[in-house]
Amino acid sequence: MSNNYFLNAYKKNSPKPEDMEVPKEKTVKPFVFEKVPTTPPQDKLEEKIEKKATENEEPVSKVKLSAIFFVLSGIDKASSILKSFNYDEINKITKEIMKILSITENELKLVEKQFGPLNISDLKSYSGGKEFARQLFQKLFGLSDGSEKFVKIVEESQKEEIKYLEKLSSEQALTLLSGESDLIFSSILTLLPPQTAAGVIKSLQPERSVSIIRMLSSKTAVNSDIKKMIITKLNEKAKEIIINEEFKVQGTKKLIDIIKNSDSDITDRIISSIEKDDPVLANTLKEAIFTFNDIIKMPRKSLEYVMKNYDNKELAYILKGSSDEIKAVYLTCVTTRRKELIINEIELLGQVKKSDVDEKRKTFVSFIKKLEEDGTIVVRDDKDIYVN
Repeated sequence: MSNNYFLNAYKKNSPKPEDMEVPKEKTVKPFVFEKVPTTPPQDKLEEKIEKKATENEEPVSKVKLSAIFFVLSGIDKASSILKSFNYDEINKITKEIMKILSITENELKLVEKQFGPLNISDLKSYSGGKEFARQLFQKLFGLSDGSEKFVKIVEESQKEEIKYLEKLSSEQALTLLSGESDLIFSSILTLLPPQTAAGVIKSLQPERSVSIIRMLSSKTAVNSDIKKMIITKLNEKAKEIIINEEFKVQGTKKLIDIIKNSDSDITDRIISSIEKDDPVLANTLKEAIFTFNDIIKMPRKSLEYVMKNYDNKELAYILKGSSDEIKAVYLTCVTTRRKELIINEIELLGQVKKSDVDEKRKTFVSFIKKLEEDGTIVVRDDKDIYVN
């Protein structure tokens, strides 16, 4: 079959020129160039600035929004609304009110969006703070009961605000307090957990540690002016620290807690230094503090009981590094067979970390104190004489 067959078939089926539609010409609408303003309108510019400022602000929590609403509402209206709230809710909102020292335009807008228009003309005249919170509590609960409840809520709030101090290590606390006076140093030290405070004292030079200890025992009052100075200085090193308007370095009790968490060598050094200038305080500390070094002064019957009820391996650990004289005191309180076993355990231990030995000794001292509290033994010499 020739190729002309396909060509003729194509021509036959193709449309004739007269049957074909002629496409209409398209009309193009001319483009008109409009003049674009070189600067944005003033209102648009202000909107952009305001939007940028809003973006930079931290998000506002619902509790804070509620607290701002009550501040803007005033004492009377706020108290009338809060009467229907339970005490925990009032407590939570009041703590937030105490933090509000100023209110921004953006916060006002958020509050009005949540609670409706408030018709505030001069925003600068509104602030919360402690005084607003105190008056609010007195309005809610009466002058006497309200004042008492307010004092409690302030104390709770202050504890919460310095709670981050509990998370500091001894090294971090020392860095925070470096360069501070003994008064400020000891004041902040009382806010730290005893173990952390003990670690800080251990890191100080002997003269400085004794000076801080004396300050701790002096019960020195720190007024609001000094408080402001403390806050100003420490804010340079920490993001936030808020201290009571007036607090006392908590004296001997806090000092005892700190020393109890120090190792025996540091405790003896501190007490020995204090004894030179203040024998009464040194004696008070000796009476209240019982350390590993005091164990050998225990009545013999008490020590025998303790040794009888303590594990050989643990006894070997706490005697590691002790002088032969001290070991002898302990080992004469056990049977000959146990003495051999303990000595063997000491040799098997080899070299051990002093910090590990100190921890074992603290545990041993705690065990003895528990027995004393239970009335099982006595740790102080009862003036009786014991003989073998």
